[in-house]
Amino acid sequence: MSDVLDGYLFPDELSTQLRKSPRTLLRWHVLGIGPPRTKIGKTVVYRIAGVQAWLAENVERRKQLPRIRRTSSIRPIGRPRRGDGGESAS
Repeated sequence: MSDVLDGYLFPDELSTQLRKSPRTLLRWHVLGIGPPRTKIGKTVVYRIAGVQAWLAENVERRKQLPRIRRTSSIRPIGRPRRGDGGESAS
């Protein structure tokens, strides 16, 4: 007998397969960058075909992104270097 939800994954199942936490899936959804999902009542489900398309799209997008090389000269804003006069004279 065929299950009515064949072709769909629950968040815990998808997070296991992607090796990401369910919280990460939720964060991706909030940011609008995650795989497409739908709700059945209050239950979130992911269509497998939609997840596969999302993965393929992300692979293509990553190939098009420029490589960013981080250098050691980049510092967080607001942190003075030692000896840059950041110390106060008392």
